[in-house]
Amino acid sequence: MGSRKQRCLRVYADASFKEGRVGIGLAIYEDSTLLDLIAISDYGNSSFQAEAAAIKVAIDTVNQKYPDSKIQVLSDCLVCVELCLADQDHFNQRIEKLQDQRAAMAVVRIRLELLSNSNIRLLWVRGHNKNVGNDYADLAANKARSVKGAVSLYRAGESKMLPSVKKNSAFNYAALA
Repeated sequence: MGSRKQRCLRVYADASFKEGRVGIGLAIYEDSTLLDLIAISDYGNSSFQAEAAAIKVAIDTVNQKYPDSKIQVLSDCLVCVELCLADQDHFNQRIEKLQDQRAAMAVVRIRLELLSNSNIRLLWVRGHNKNVGNDYADLAANKARSVKGAVSLYRAGESKMLPSVKKNSAFNYAALA
């Protein structure tokens, strides 16, 4: 009986915050194939809290939809990624200074998930820098502010048209066909 190869997924997580409305966008990839583009609405207090929520939702969503997969979560929020990955002393010092308790709890939950599950890696990706995965997550996050709940904008194998992103994004669009 052969062992099944573990799936390796990349999920770009982005958030949009405006007037108390939070939009979370997830672009889930396997290799160069976009599997899911998801928009999720929420309420929040800050951009930082929105970005932390996006990372946590990315982890939870991928764990639920694609169990036992290796996951790379990519966020363009450098401050949030650095805080989640900080050594224990720096983490404790910085988390105590956070005024937003909801954001602090999201970061603590992310950190616990990262420490307890070796299949999850959190990485920073430069935002708005011709990265189509991040561009799709950004598009979904902006769309999410105007919807209720979670909406699938695209799923591999469905007949939905893929939303357009900036034409100058560096990506092989033929891979989506």
